[in-house]
Amino acid sequence: MSQLFDYFVCSRSMIRKWAAAMEEQDEELQQRIESKMPRLHTLDGIGQDEFNILAGCAEGDEMDPVEAVGQVDLVATVSEEEGPWVMAFSQVAVEAIAGMHVGSDLIQRWASAVIEFHGTSEYECRELLTMDAANSLKELCGLAVEKQLGVFTCYYG
Repeated sequence: MSQLFDYFVCSRSMIRKWAAAMEEQDEELQQRIESKMPRLHTLDGIGQDEFNILAGCAEGDEMDPVEAVGQVDLVATVSEEEGPWVMAFSQVAVEAIAGMHVGSDLIQRWASAVIEFHGTSEYECRELLTMDAANSLKELCGLAVEKQLGVFTCYYG
């Protein structure tokens, strides 16, 4: 489960330009585009599945992790076999995380749902799915809502 995931707050057109620069292996252009993004944040072990499960947990006690995980939109693929894959989160999920109250009950629901979905160890989940991680995502999503932008992630396979 422990892997680095980049999160971006920006427009869809900006993330497409960034993905094209990545595909062309133009690191200078990538960095210029990144410097114009309101936020770029890297999280360890918290990818699109965990993001969407957190959004589902933020919306209430009753949530289906399988349904929540499917709420992403593939924006770009650099290589079909090896990635990376750039995905957009739904505005509903972004708004749910931006407006959530981070407390121990939410973190417990989040960890339980991720454990159920991935079948990972409780210890590993509790090490990664923390209040700090949830607050980082809340801040990221709050900025996206405030600036009317999207939240994207890049998964390196």
